Amino acid sequence: RQMCIRDRFMRELTVRTSFTNPFTSARALRLIAGGRVDLTPIISHTFTLTDFGACMDSMRDGVSIKAQVHFS
Repeated sequence: RQMCIRDRFMRELTVRTSFTNPFTSARALRLIAGGRVDLTPIISHTFTLTDFGACMDSMRDGVSIKAQVHFS
């Protein structure tokens, strides 16, 4: 659902986005999935899906730098 700029302004909403490079993201994901890139050196914390709130808290509080969430 789209929202006009006036609605965002009047409701004082904040819209946050992130940038993903459309030319390299697919390749990076293939390399990671294929085991050709080791991400363990940059992951500071690991959480289960049930601890997702704690994961977000740790990132917000600056406790973890790069956290991963296991979905299994």
